[in-house]
Amino acid sequence: MPLMGQLSSSFAPVSGVALNLLSYWVFKRYEPNSVGTVTALLLGVPVLVSNIVAQHPIFSRCNYTHTIVILTVTHNILLACFTAAYRLSPFHPLAAFPGPACAKLTKFTVAWVTSKGKQYQFYRALHDKYGDVVRIGPNELSIRHVDAVAPILGHDGLPKGPFWDYRADAGSHPPLVAVREPREHSKRRKPWNRAFSRIALQGYEKPLLGNIERLTEALDARTNQIVDMTMWMGYFALDFMGDIVFGQPYRILESGMDAQGVRGILEDGVRSSAITGQIPWAIPILRWLRITAYDRMKQYARSSALRRLEDTERAKDIFHYLNDEQGVQSVQRPLALVASDAGLAMIAGSDTTTATLSAMWYCLLSNDVAYKRLQQEIDVAFPTDELPTNLGTMASMQYLNACINETLRLFPALLGGAQRSVLPGTGGKMIRSFFVPEGTQVLVPAYSLHRDPRCFSPLPDAFWPDRWLPEGDRAYPPSISQNDPFVLNAAALITFSHGPASAVVCSLVHTFDVMPSGDIGSWEEHIEDYFTAKCGPLMAVLSRRKEVQGT
Repeated sequence: MPLMGQLSSSFAPVSGVALNLLSYWVFKRYEPNSVGTVTALLLGVPVLVSNIVAQHPIFSRCNYTHTIVILTVTHNILLACFTAAYRLSPFHPLAAFPGPACAKLTKFTVAWVTSKGKQYQFYRALHDKYGDVVRIGPNELSIRHVDAVAPILGHDGLPKGPFWDYRADAGSHPPLVAVREPREHSKRRKPWNRAFSRIALQGYEKPLLGNIERLTEALDARTNQIVDMTMWMGYFALDFMGDIVFGQPYRILESGMDAQGVRGILEDGVRSSAITGQIPWAIPILRWLRITAYDRMKQYARSSALRRLEDTERAKDIFHYLNDEQGVQSVQRPLALVASDAGLAMIAGSDTTTATLSAMWYCLLSNDVAYKRLQQEIDVAFPTDELPTNLGTMASMQYLNACINETLRLFPALLGGAQRSVLPGTGGKMIRSFFVPEGTQVLVPAYSLHRDPRCFSPLPDAFWPDRWLPEGDRAYPPSISQNDPFVLNAAALITFSHGPASAVVCSLVHTFDVMPSGDIGSWEEHIEDYFTAKCGPLMAVLSRRKEVQGT
């Protein structure tokens, strides 16, 4: 063979290996997410190598198409092998942290668990097996310990992780919750602060009471029948949030059905977001393929915003503040940004309110002693047959608020917790007694931590509202961060659900005797975790109370 031919034959395999290693390095170092870059690295490189090795004796007899197929498969298998070997090796920065091998290899493990809605149970089982710190992804840790809350989620904690990346197309506006840059997040939050100020919240009281009255009337028409409390709490949440976000309830309570399919749009969008958030690099590909339910949810938010703008009798709803209709800011916010944030308000408010109310009914219907005790407190506070309307009185009712606190402890709105990130270039962070390397994502699993006996004892898995009262076995309410039981769920819209939950439960327990229909013991097993909780049916029978037993 001529010298040049020998050199060419020798150079071909070397160049192929070099390009394969270069592709692996690019993936490892830069984690590309654009469709073009990923396609070039996975498919373009093998085509280039095919042209280089075409004259090699091994491939010169092969059809060119066969050569491309063989090299593409080989190239991608090698990339996967290099990646797997590094992630399982002792050289990985998180090698010292325990966890299942499948989770160390790929985030597709958690994505698969999330698709089944059992992420919160998965995390708890891992912590029970491996301890307080578990590696749940190639570059992610779950930390179940009270001392990790402040360093991760506190005021000077960590910024948001890549779970929220790529939620918007280039040049468009992601919702506030997906803004990771702290200064931009602070700027974007100003209209939200006005929307949830004391004065603004007072303006939402009339829609709240109006929707509770419609809920009571709807259930009154269905007394002595089996009703799904989860479904009706969802109807209330949608009407109430539609009222205070876009100034227009959906009239679901009046019709008794979600004719517009709002709940389905929101649930599908949230589920899609929760699954793809585990593998955020895949989001641009899914969007390019136009198969993501998240886009349908964004379209719903935009169409709702446009309808709200056409309303000539504009109320001071959340959209009013997000759109700066009072003229506080010097620059008008783009409609796309306003629609994005209004959609977030609608989703977060309705989801958390539905989950909190459904869980509270489950807890009360599973504990007759607690139900009767709460009913007695309500009767004392509201001794007439009229529907309770004094929200100030409700806020001061000890046992009512203890029941809500205990419900949110057992069933926090964000069951699996919220992802945060130790950003590259920061040098890492000490959390408790261990060091978390830079480029690592971390989360505190709320469901697991809230049921940790080191945080809540006795009866960490039981509904025991007395733990929040200065009586009985506990002389003081327990806490995670000395005085804030909701430190894991500090977002305004999550604590906001506390007020509507108090008013709804107070009104319905005052008006009806509610009894479980059949065995509801398995209700908790059917909760699904898609960042926010999705609750299954909760069947009950309501009967009108003959009189209020107040004193």
